[in-house]
Amino acid sequence: MFATPALRAFLFRRSRSAGVAREALGEKPLAGVLVVNRYNAYNRAPCQLQYCYAHLLRGVEDLAQEFPDQAEVQAFTATLIPLLAAAMHLHLQPFSISLPSPKLRDYRDTKILLDRLDCARLNGRS
Repeated sequence: MFATPALRAFLFRRSRSAGVAREALGEKPLAGVLVVNRYNAYNRAPCQLQYCYAHLLRGVEDLAQEFPDQAEVQAFTATLIPLLAAAMHLHLQPFSISLPSPKLRDYRDTKILLDRLDCARLNGRS
């Protein structure tokens, strides 16, 4: 399924290959963000990618269960699980148009740059 706030498109194919994503999204750059489940067929999508928080949360919860005796893993998952759970509910928060603090803007600018570099690396454009 491919969706926007105004449209839902269901493509029924025999596979989930990158060709299906290319068929739905085309090859020209698109505005917006595609939320994906980390399936690598979307890695070459012509837009920015965001991993689904629910899938990430499940993966982190699985790590906690898989390594119950590893203190480092338990500390990592204990920190990340509540953050991902909170992030999943941000859409319910009222939107604020106030400008972030300069420190936060610097962080966001750095994160945007790192995300772009990481995206380029994942898409073979390093």
